[in-house]
Amino acid sequence: MDNIEKILEKQELKYVLGTAVSGKPMYLKKKLQKIEYSFTTDITDATKAHSSKIARMMLDNYIHDTGDTGSELVIIPLVISYELVKVL
Repeated sequence: MDNIEKILEKQELKYVLGTAVSGKPMYLKKKLQKIEYSFTTDITDATKAHSSKIARMMLDNYIHDTGDTGSELVIIPLVISYELVKVL
């Protein structure tokens, strides 16, 4: 598949909450049905927000719900690209 033509279809700016306190990047994942949080090393599994304001609300809710102030979570901007791929 050396001859591939990519056509950019769309780009979206999203935000995730992440930390590197454990020595490796970890991203926050929240189950929407419950107040249940977990951390994942796979950024594709992380909960994504459509704006930095919503990401800030997610961070505030996480701290309120868990009492965890030691994770040192930060808001990370993330660009997601969707491409059409044509094999030549």
